[in-house]
Amino acid sequence: MSSKMLSNDESVATRPALRPTFIGVAVFAILIALILRHLHEQPVLPPLDPLHGNSEDALPALMTKLGGLSESQQLPLLLQYVHDSSAGLRYAAVDQLGNWKTPEAISAVKQAFQDCDSEVRRRALYELPRMDFMQGQQLLAAALQDEDPWVREDAATQLALITERHKQRLDPSLVPVLVRATEDADVNVAQMAMSALAHWLHKPWHVSMLAPPTLRQKMAARWIQWWQTEQVHWPVSRQFAAIGPIEPTLTAPCPDFTLRMIDGRTLTPKTQRGRITLLTFWGFNCGPCIAEQPDLNALYERYVGKPVDIIGVVVGNNTASDIRNYCRRNNVIPPQGMATPLLLRQFGCIEDVPVSVLIDPQGRICRVWQGAPRDPEPYSKVIDQLLAEVKGS
Repeated sequence: MSSKMLSNDESVATRPALRPTFIGVAVFAILIALILRHLHEQPVLPPLDPLHGNSEDALPALMTKLGGLSESQQLPLLLQYVHDSSAGLRYAAVDQLGNWKTPEAISAVKQAFQDCDSEVRRRALYELPRMDFMQGQQLLAAALQDEDPWVREDAATQLALITERHKQRLDPSLVPVLVRATEDADVNVAQMAMSALAHWLHKPWHVSMLAPPTLRQKMAARWIQWWQTEQVHWPVSRQFAAIGPIEPTLTAPCPDFTLRMIDGRTLTPKTQRGRITLLTFWGFNCGPCIAEQPDLNALYERYVGKPVDIIGVVVGNNTASDIRNYCRRNNVIPPQGMATPLLLRQFGCIEDVPVSVLIDPQGRICRVWQGAPRDPEPYSKVIDQLLAEVKGS
């Protein structure tokens, strides 16, 4: 009997030891299933040709490719790439065209300033003065009046550097454009315009970036007052007198994307046909993205009831619940979608956020703005133009 009781005790003692093993196997199987499901939903993308990556990848790849070609082969290839559908490759082509001074290269870089991508435009603005100084000055004058404050700042900065170093003589016709820029709403543009004028004309009317607004306004007023006296006899060439802002008119085809929204909807080029769509790629840990959010909230509310969609695209490993909770806590109003590796690749291999992409009703990318926080006025200006075109058609 004691033997039988021992057997029962052993049986009882061994049963609990089997439960953790069974539970562990079950948990392991569930984890494997979840991993396989995730891999199915997020397929591994095939390697990408660096030439068609973002600007940081495309530029060294293009330089390597050009290194294996003769000079007679290089220019035709660059003139082809400056019209490529990949913004990164267009950027790289403009950068390398800056090494050429042929009429074809100059014309291509000048036209690239009309590109829909802000990075390509800003690269063209840097390269053209190096290729043809007179045409470069005219482009800088146009850029000082641009819709994009970052482009205006680049133009003012270049002019400030040129005047400080005295390497080349600027056309006096630039003076009235620079004087107007001293009152620019963007602090950086105004400060750099004053700096350029001060170095060029040997006047002490400039301020540092840390100067209070009242002092900046006072110095701008000095320049305006000076110009009111000088403009009567100031030489302004006919070429410069007619220069105004140059709007981006070159569009790019929209990729065949699929954007899964946190409310369960799916957006594609087909669902957005006939509507204006602004996709803002951003992340929870991105300071500039967060700083821009109140303006995006206001932009969204401005176009409620109109054929305009302001949509956030959250970059990172976040669930729909994560995004929903974050937006609720931080008062993020626009509808939100979730970025995937494929989506980021389709829109230019996005690595750094924020990036805002504006798609017109015909399904073409008509603007790409890199970086933030940005003045929302350029967004509104282009959206209103597109709305007027839709209404007039």
